[in-house]
Amino acid sequence: MTINRLFKAVADASFELLSESRLEYSLPKALQCVADAAQIDRIQIFQYTNPTLKFPYTLLNDWCTHASDIEWQKSGFNWLVQEFWHKALQDRETIRWQAPNEEHLLKSVMLIPLFFQNHYWGFMSFETVRLAKEWSEEEVQIINTFSANIAVQINNNHSERVLKESEERYKNLIEHAPVAIIVHIKGEIVYANPEAARFIHASSVSEIIGKNVLHFVPKEDHPMIIERMTQIATSNQAGEKIHERFLKPNGEIIEAEVTAIPFVFEGKRAIQVIANNITKQKKALKTIEENEERFRMVLEKTGQVVYDYDVQSRAIKWSGAIEEVTGYTPEEFNTFTVAEWAEMIHPSDRQKTMELLQAAEDNCVSFSAVYRFMRKDGSYIVIDDEGIFVKHPLLPKSERLLGVMKNITAIKQSEEELQRINKHLKKVNDELEQFAYITSHNLRAPIVNLSSLVALFDRQNMSEPHNLQYLDKIDQSVKRLESTLNDLVQIVSERKPNPQANSTKLSFNQLVDEICQSIENQFKDTSISLRCDFASVPSIHQIDVHLRSVLLNLLTNAIKYRKRDQNLHIDIKTQKTDEYVCLSVSDNGIGMDLEKMGHKLFGLYQRFSEESEGKGMGLYIIKNQIESTGGYITVDSQPGQGSTFTVYMKDLKESYETV
Repeated sequence: MTINRLFKAVADASFELLSESRLEYSLPKALQCVADAAQIDRIQIFQYTNPTLKFPYTLLNDWCTHASDIEWQKSGFNWLVQEFWHKALQDRETIRWQAPNEEHLLKSVMLIPLFFQNHYWGFMSFETVRLAKEWSEEEVQIINTFSANIAVQINNNHSERVLKESEERYKNLIEHAPVAIIVHIKGEIVYANPEAARFIHASSVSEIIGKNVLHFVPKEDHPMIIERMTQIATSNQAGEKIHERFLKPNGEIIEAEVTAIPFVFEGKRAIQVIANNITKQKKALKTIEENEERFRMVLEKTGQVVYDYDVQSRAIKWSGAIEEVTGYTPEEFNTFTVAEWAEMIHPSDRQKTMELLQAAEDNCVSFSAVYRFMRKDGSYIVIDDEGIFVKHPLLPKSERLLGVMKNITAIKQSEEELQRINKHLKKVNDELEQFAYITSHNLRAPIVNLSSLVALFDRQNMSEPHNLQYLDKIDQSVKRLESTLNDLVQIVSERKPNPQANSTKLSFNQLVDEICQSIENQFKDTSISLRCDFASVPSIHQIDVHLRSVLLNLLTNAIKYRKRDQNLHIDIKTQKTDEYVCLSVSDNGIGMDLEKMGHKLFGLYQRFSEESEGKGMGLYIIKNQIESTGGYITVDSQPGQGSTFTVYMKDLKESYETV
């Protein structure tokens, strides 16, 4: 074989490939032409397709001579290109191999790497099974040229096939597109898909072809359409997506979203128009807008603020009665983040509210909280906040929170006022029962006695000796009646003071000193140890007469109910809580059984020891005095263990400043 013969065979094969574009016909002939000239038994073409596989190639073509087919199959050659062969091929090296002995059925192999656009494409394998072949450098160069032509033709064929398939897919897509598509040249429609006919309710596409696009547009829109067509044709750039109106044959308007782009149709400059019918969407949108407007009016009239919180972005949108509820304009309030909203919650309510919010988000459940919220002017209102977390469609977490903030300040005030009235009515009812008791017992007895004495009095004979006895008894009854009436006057006078008008700043140390001086004789007659601790709260704004009465009654009660066989120890101290000043008076006296007498302890005319003096009015009076300014009193006591009375009082200056 000469080089000329191989060169001619390659030239003939290349011509065959160029003259017949269908590779399924031209490629086998070309391969046979070269194989005959080079005395090759088999030629294979492999494309590098999957680098993840052990053998990363796909066999595209396999040609062999009929005479050597059986021999080649007997060779049992399994094409597993070794790793160093694969790397050498990628490095543009030609691989040549010969069998090591005569017994090997596959005699020789040459692998030619194929590159396309400077990228490794695959390789061609030239094999013999009858005779071993030694390739000269000239033959290798010629075969390399042939192999390169093969690669180009395969890729060209592939590109043409892909282009044709793409055109077919595009045409099919246009024909079956769910939107109207037309192509016009200088306004004349030259193409329309079936959906375009349905879009304007034409019986067929033929009714559209050849007509001017303005035929399907309201006359008042013609100037705008002409200007848009001119702009696109002149700039050769796509127009912006806009809303346009079209006409049905019956004159009904169709709303559409339209995109227009420059286009080449059958070699001519044209414009392709894509129109999406949005008539139903426009009507639905109008209905939604009307409903939203009604909803907005309802929210504003009912004083509610609606929010939509995106959990992922932490963005929040507000609407409704924003200005009425918060004092901020909608523009101002919509700039606030969730963190800034949280800062507007009263410090005492903030932590609990945020914990409830986080728990609802974590479990994707409803959120509900009542808290005080600071308006723009710094005042606080009470908010009832209710919402629901919407679950993410794909992930196991919350996606957004939809909720409503309602101003329930007036409701809360009404509830508190109702509670206050109910409490006051209960108290009044209890007092009425006490008054009924006083009337039926303490007043009735002396009055009946007076009536009896007056009836016995001898008016005809005033000098009778027994009249003097009757007068003495009448005098005693009158005094008892006067004492009872004075008690009632005192009780009534303590019922409703004016705390704001009568309150003053009082020093606990000074008050205790003055009270101790006023009962100095009782201190002298008793071994008393008095300890005071007013470091926490040295003073308070309260009603002077009330606080004196409280301290006096608690101190004198401690002295009255002391243990006679041991010294009396009294401890007085003050403490501060969130709302109250606590004044506690403790002693080591005889104590009491609260289970038996606790319910009567602060009642009127209740005495718990026959040995002590008094009417049983002291604790009743100081309880009313304390409660009249918003406080209350508790007691802790056990028989033989002493007692501790704790008075919870409002600092009237702080209370009225808070209000």
